[in-house]
Amino acid sequence: MEHLERFGGFPPLHGERWQSKLSLERLLATLHLEFNIEPLFELKVAADDMNNSQHIILVITNINILE
Repeated sequence: MEHLERFGGFPPLHGERWQSKLSLERLLATLHLEFNIEPLFELKVAADDMNNSQHIILVITNINILE
């Protein structure tokens, strides 16, 4: 429960009184930096195969719909 409260609580427990304490960006960054968790997607920067003077951002989803 301590971690849930730190990240703004869990909406079903608070009902209509729930208000987020963190922006989605800050929540995702904290989960990644402190717990090494990639809950929705992973971002990577890589060299562009078509133009090696450029870089691209890869968005990798960790959700397997077929499981």
